[in-house]
Amino acid sequence: LSLSGWNKPLNAGESRTITLNSAGADGISGMDLSLAYDPSRIRIVGIQAAGIGAGFALTGNNLGSEYRIAAYGALPLQGSGSLLTITVEAVKRIGSDLPVKISAEANEGSVPVRVNGRTLGPVELVETLRM
Repeated sequence: LSLSGWNKPLNAGESRTITLNSAGADGISGMDLSLAYDPSRIRIVGIQAAGIGAGFALTGNNLGSEYRIAAYGALPLQGSGSLLTITVEAVKRIGSDLPVKISAEANEGSVPVRVNGRTLGPVELVETLRM
């Protein structure tokens, strides 16, 4: 998994849509994602299935500093590409580093997930992603 679309700073009150991408998603029929963030810096204002994940249903739960997403479909994913988009709004100016940490689990943990080259366990968070 990787995130794209964060290529410059974001001023307070501005929104930006970032994309969660996957390489080699064959056979994934469901994913549980967690986006950890600092609510004093950003708000997550929307999620939407996209690309190869367009057929997936999404359920989101915003817990204040963590946004949990369940993504699932009747048919498994095939190929590589975008899975979903995430719209964020800056509460205050944010620099070049996307202030989100992501953890993920695919097919109830039976498919290993790699975020920016690191294999994740079901609850491991990676460092703030740099775009």
